[in-house]
Amino acid sequence: MSKKVPYCFLYCLLFWRFTWQTHQFSRNNYIHHRS
Repeated sequence: MSKKVPYCFLYCLLFWRFTWQTHQFSRNNYIHHRS
């Protein structure tokens, strides 16, 4: 893998994925509790 890829981009992608997963988890939890 080339080192030309900026770390900020990698961190951004990781952060976005983490937030998205957390959001999905909260949504499922909310629906589950509501039922």
